[in-house]
Amino acid sequence: MPRRFVILLALLGGVVAPASADEPKKPAPRPKGDGHAVTFKPGDPKSPLRPRVSPAGTQIKLTATDLKVDGKDHLIGRIPLGPKELRGEGQLIALARTEAGKPYDLLFVDTNRDGKLTDEKAITTKPNLTRNDWWSSFEGTLKVAHAKTGADAIVDYPVSFWAVVEKPDQTPDIIRYSRRGFSVGTVTIEKEEYTVTVSDGNNDGVIGEKDFWAVSRTKNDDPVSGKFRVMPDYCWAGGKAWKLEMDGTAGGSGKLYPFDPGITQEADEIKRDQYKADRDAPRATKPVAFEKDYEKAMKRAAADKKPVFVKFETEWCGPCKTMTSLVFTAKDVADAADGVVCVKVDGDEQKELVKQYKVEAYPTGVLLDATGQEISRFVGYRGVKAMTEELKKLKK
Repeated sequence: MPRRFVILLALLGGVVAPASADEPKKPAPRPKGDGHAVTFKPGDPKSPLRPRVSPAGTQIKLTATDLKVDGKDHLIGRIPLGPKELRGEGQLIALARTEAGKPYDLLFVDTNRDGKLTDEKAITTKPNLTRNDWWSSFEGTLKVAHAKTGADAIVDYPVSFWAVVEKPDQTPDIIRYSRRGFSVGTVTIEKEEYTVTVSDGNNDGVIGEKDFWAVSRTKNDDPVSGKFRVMPDYCWAGGKAWKLEMDGTAGGSGKLYPFDPGITQEADEIKRDQYKADRDAPRATKPVAFEKDYEKAMKRAAADKKPVFVKFETEWCGPCKTMTSLVFTAKDVADAADGVVCVKVDGDEQKELVKQYKVEAYPTGVLLDATGQEISRFVGYRGVKAMTEELKKLKK
């Protein structure tokens, strides 16, 4: 089963979107005034300004074809980027392998946008075995058209690609990509310099609504990392709220506006803290006890005629870890789990169970009655209240 990492991230709200990235349900009115002009340039990947949020990987379907370029077993795909009216068929890419029966290790990108790959040099990688799957990962730069002519007509767009298969000789049917870069600009307002960071939030190569942004006072505020929100939402810096509007779609410039959200910064941050209720929940004397041997757990449940809660997780799943620390240590959850056989399954290690239960994202919880029949399941993070209600279903 090909890994579906990044589908799950969108569901979970872990790495993909920060806890504070609540988008307004209705577009807010444009701030009054002329705004303060900001010019952006590519950010340093090692900078503390780099985003700690990342969009879910976008899937690109691959089709087998014959190409007169290096490698064997060529697969092509097209990536739709930029304003819709300028995308055309999408930017052409091709995946290939140096040796038949081995993992794919070559990637071609149509960087000059001529619709051909014969004049492109392959990006190479050394596939590696990670968590029982073969990963072929590449770093490349796509080209995004934002206008038919002009200085900003074609803009570089750094991305990471990855294709994953279970066996080295398998042929992937999709490749995923996610934006790799971000942009930074500064502006001086009332003798105070502010730093503004923007980052594509959905891998479409367009900077604007639904993309991540943050602002901080350059010398006085903490690094902006962790303060990212989603345009057109507002951000805080220097004790004030601000909004950002981009000029066009290329992300080269924009305007920063002061904004009055009608709420204090402290009250706003408390309101947006999605884990506050779980952190404040009363703690159990002992957390929920999970068994790790699925077969033994199921046999014990059958012998004792008890319901079962199967929690599918992985070592790399952030929301899984948050549930372990905040949810399964809560008194209400522990009380609801009393009399239930709880077992954890590592999705990377036990793929047959993943296939059996048709798990496609982590965490996934499956609730079985005393006869072993599934009565309910959930996907993604569940807080104390929601998890308590899920477990209570097993006692009705």
